[in-house]
Amino acid sequence: MHRGTGLAAQVVRKMASSGAEPQILVQYLVLRKDLSQAPFSWPAGALVAQACHAATAALHLHRDHPHTTAYLRELGRMRKVVLEVRHPGQGRDFEDAETGSGCGLEA
Repeated sequence: MHRGTGLAAQVVRKMASSGAEPQILVQYLVLRKDLSQAPFSWPAGALVAQACHAATAALHLHRDHPHTTAYLRELGRMRKVVLEVRHPGQGRDFEDAETGSGCGLEA
């Protein structure tokens, strides 16, 4: 998993502020590191399953958005980036970056 929510937030802000259609569309998945540790101690398979559910749900919910249709049109060019936050509060960086960008952040 990639670390450093700051970089992802900068990328989202740059895409949102440029107003340009992104050349390469990327779906970001943000996983909570604390879920794999005590007291939760989720196994890796459970975290992967949750990430898969989140990715599928986001595609379904935004299926009519032009970025989603473009993303699904070229299966060989699909890109996903998995980021890690250490605790739920750290996810606010993404919420702040998403505001007004039209990125469609889903919890």
